[in-house]
Amino acid sequence: MHTQTGKRPSVRSRCKTVSYKWSSELEELMDEHLDSGKPMNVYTWLLKNEISGPVAEFIAEKFRAIRDEVTHAIKKTNKDCVEAYSPYPPQTLQAMQFFADTVVKDCEKHHINSIANRKPRKKKVRGADDQVAKLQYMKQDTKYKIVSVEPATIIGASQLWVFNTNTRDLTVFNTMRRDGFEIKGTTLHGWDPDTSETKKLRKPEEVIQTVLTGGSRTLKKLMTSLTTKSTPTNGRINKHCILLKVTK
Repeated sequence: MHTQTGKRPSVRSRCKTVSYKWSSELEELMDEHLDSGKPMNVYTWLLKNEISGPVAEFIAEKFRAIRDEVTHAIKKTNKDCVEAYSPYPPQTLQAMQFFADTVVKDCEKHHINSIANRKPRKKKVRGADDQVAKLQYMKQDTKYKIVSVEPATIIGASQLWVFNTNTRDLTVFNTMRRDGFEIKGTTLHGWDPDTSETKKLRKPEEVIQTVLTGGSRTLKKLMTSLTTKSTPTNGRINKHCILLKVTK
């Protein structure tokens, strides 16, 4: 596909074009949702239709605008929005706002997860594939809407965040070696027992989002900010564990 100038459209441009189709379909689903009152799991819909992270980002942009317009109409803070949405009763506007907000949040999560799930370049993980061949972990969890990073990226890293979907335990592993972590079978090696920590989460969704989007300063203070007690940490990773984040 080429433009009239003869240049091939950029990847970003192609993603934006593809997003129009899915955004239109979601708007139709929103109308169905308003009529039936049945909830919709947008995150599962994104996975089912194999929508890429960059496309989801453009969908979020579209529904962010819809959410803002409806919000203005509800709060009566924009004359044009109030007039445009005047045919809808307050209850319907609230439902539209909620649906659009759900689309935005789930698309943002899907985009973050798609970045985390990118396979690393082979030259960066020499020998890593063999180390993680027998590792048991959960690739994705639809309840919390999270995915694991590629396990090969753990090898040689300095920090690893793991969330156990069964126990709601969050663990941060910090390495004690200059060459970082290594994995043998299903066990992580090279982590520091004095600085690594496990705590149960009372509000998993909020804390997980902080782990995924927070910078080094935020993450450094995160475990201290949690009020639950620390529990003994071990290096075993099992089928209930999501590999949330890796820091090199």
